[in-house]
Amino acid sequence: MVRGFARRLPYQTGCRGAPDLDGIQQLRLVIERLCARAGAAGVLRPGVTTDDLLLLLVSLGHAVQITDECRPRMWNRLLHISLDGLRADRREPLPGSR
Repeated sequence: MVRGFARRLPYQTGCRGAPDLDGIQQLRLVIERLCARAGAAGVLRPGVTTDDLLLLLVSLGHAVQITDECRPRMWNRLLHISLDGLRADRREPLPGSR
C-alpha cells in the first residue's frame, strides 16, 4: 500500500513518466478528510498537516524500495515509529510550527 501511494507523488525519486496528478489530488482530499476526522476525534497530534502526511507516505514508500531486497519488512519498524509520532498524546510543538 505504501508503494502505491509513493508512485503517485511527483516528488518521489525515481518516478517514471509523468505523475498521476488526478490521483495525487484524490489522495490529498482523502488525507485532508482523515486529518479533519482524526483531529476532531482527538487522536492526531496537533499541528500535523496534510503535507506532513503526504511527505511521510513518500518517505515510507522510499524506505520500502531501498530496503525490500536486503532487509524485507524493515519498513514496518519505520511505520510504527512514524505512527507513534502522530499520536495525539505527543503534545510538544513540531519544528517549524507557527
